[in-house]
Amino acid sequence: SAQAQPTDTQILELLKKKRSMRCPTNPSEGGCGGTSTSPVEAEIVDIFFDFGSAVLDRRAHASLSALAAGLNRPERAGRRFLIGGHADAMGSKAYNQRLSERRAEAVKRVLVQEFRLPAETLVAVDYGKTRLKNSANPFAPENRRVRIMDSEVK
Repeated sequence: SAQAQPTDTQILELLKKKRSMRCPTNPSEGGCGGTSTSPVEAEIVDIFFDFGSAVLDRRAHASLSALAAGLNRPERAGRRFLIGGHADAMGSKAYNQRLSERRAEAVKRVLVQEFRLPAETLVAVDYGKTRLKNSANPFAPENRRVRIMDSEVK
């Protein structure tokens, strides 16, 4: 079974908090560069998946509903969000890459189709097994997730 999804209250609290900023995690963007226009990302929430699955369960839908409510607020209009798909270390690199892509696309599809977020503000990226949440245990269930992050230009 998947990890426990965050509650509506936890998601809304995460959206309210000023999160610490860090360099981009998109491999195609390279390093931070140190310029004033470098994109940075603040983590918002993880959505967890069952082993080998890209199917969102009822708890994930509830978490995405609360997240969408926060993302649809006027102060977030025009902001872009990164939807990063992840997999655990079980399976080949190619398999995990495809699985993480399917997970990211599943989350994006729900946010666009069910919760009416603008597709152009959601960027789906597949990381496969390259960015483990629990690197001490590469097969841990918490590595099977989609991480949704607020991407800002500073």
